[in-house]
Amino acid sequence: YTSGVVLLGASERVIKAVNKSMRIAETARLIPRTFWTITRQIPKQLEGEKRVAMTLQRSKERKRPV
Repeated sequence: YTSGVVLLGASERVIKAVNKSMRIAETARLIPRTFWTITRQIPKQLEGEKRVAMTLQRSKERKRPV
């Protein structure tokens, strides 16, 4: 899992190698990603996999991502 993990590269070569490894692992789905949600009712489908897109939206008033 990548939750809470920060990777720091000592050089540009190391950074590129780590980024390449992460891209390969994500493409091959070697890094599991689990997202939890809170619902008001019991969902009809209790388990499964959904593929959805997410986008980063920035607030004009704030500098932090929303």
